[in-house]
Amino acid sequence: MHGEKLDRDATALFALKKYRSLKRMGGNPFYYHPRKVAKIAEMLVTKHFKMQATGGFLMPADIQVAEEAWHAGWLHDAMEKGDATFDDICHLTNIQVAQWVAGLTADTRLPGPRKVQNYVCQLAYQPDPVKIIKLAGLGNNLDDMVTLVRKKPTLSQHLIGHWPEEVVRTLEAIDRVRIVALGKEFRWCERAASALAHCVKKPQAAVQILEQLDDCPLKAPKKKRRRRRRGKS
Repeated sequence: MHGEKLDRDATALFALKKYRSLKRMGGNPFYYHPRKVAKIAEMLVTKHFKMQATGGFLMPADIQVAEEAWHAGWLHDAMEKGDATFDDICHLTNIQVAQWVAGLTADTRLPGPRKVQNYVCQLAYQPDPVKIIKLAGLGNNLDDMVTLVRKKPTLSQHLIGHWPEEVVRTLEAIDRVRIVALGKEFRWCERAASALAHCVKKPQAAVQILEQLDDCPLKAPKKKRRRRRRGKS
């Protein structure tokens, strides 16, 4: 049920099993992506609520939503790419997370253009946390794609295709999050998608085009290592 304690280890283990046979375009294990998306989504949802909160203090309900965003981030591709079902996710986490993951899942039964159109319409009616998770996923995908094209500019046309155009349409569907607190992150995604689209048209100038991009603000936060205090001798 919504409000109960969620098990991060169980969610991560479930996701690893679902994604274990998948690879990213650059050759890395697929789970690198949802792991980063979970961290970024939690960070962005927390920022979103802090901007709305009086004095910047989060309510317990807001903290719970940020926690659920972490779980939905790990599982956002589990139904589309990892053959998980709504009931699997509901039993693992709660119905809120399962509904969010369903909202982030495209209908793979539809042909390409209709699939994108249906998905864009679907996202437009989702609550803000779902749109923020999608922004986290897009940001991480764009960052990875920019890095890949910088390394292999001549392959940009083959690697990217029409994907930037789909990104722009998806960003239009989640436009409201830009108004709230995540303007910098949203604008970077728009610029990155535009730059990648230009790289498709001008593969020979891909590196120069991408050099104009700022550093990606959608980075997974790193754990702070605690320094051990040395005992007095």
